[in-house]
Amino acid sequence: MSNKNYNKDKNIMENITKGTGLIEHYIYRYIVYFLIKHLKLNINPNIITFLSLLYVIFCSILIISKKFAVVGVILYVFFNILDLLDGAVARIYNRKSKFGAFFDGLVDLVGEILILLSVGYYFGKLDYFVWLVAFIIFVHYFSIRVKWIYSVKERQLNMFDYIKSPLFLVVLFTRNDTRKVLLLIGFLLNSWKFIFYYFLILYIIALVGNLRTIWNGEFR
Repeated sequence: MSNKNYNKDKNIMENITKGTGLIEHYIYRYIVYFLIKHLKLNINPNIITFLSLLYVIFCSILIISKKFAVVGVILYVFFNILDLLDGAVARIYNRKSKFGAFFDGLVDLVGEILILLSVGYYFGKLDYFVWLVAFIIFVHYFSIRVKWIYSVKERQLNMFDYIKSPLFLVVLFTRNDTRKVLLLIGFLLNSWKFIFYYFLILYIIALVGNLRTIWNGEFR
């Protein structure tokens, strides 16, 4: 391999987000690397983000159909490949924008909500999942307000920063790729309660984190 190709490959890998989850770090990053290297994806990353929205809508339709529900949930597990891809393309081809960052986060949230409502419909427990989604939206709104009021800068959490910390398992438990795998496990176990309470606990943890930010801002 020539130095030029080596530097190019290294540049691609360095611009793919690291440490966001075990599956993302050790599997999805290399899939994204392969796609960027061989498909020359010098396009507006918002196009990829929009395609990821269509992808998650398709997954939701499959779940609602019931006949292909398992296929829909399995496909949703791979959603994070597109989530990594748009950010990597934005950085590699210098196409970063504030709107892109906002749109990416919005699609992540909308996608999760659509999937949870679809799962609730599948199990005949839509009313429970509507309340869960309402709580998730509240936590996201609360988080935005806390970060704005207390000038908390948004940063990507790297799980490897916590590998020697007792919080490592909690961080791993809350990662985007982990939550999709656990959703699939709950689905295969035919347990809506597993899915419901996992996401409830997940967002209670997020809420506690925001309350801790308020405490530190007011009393320290």
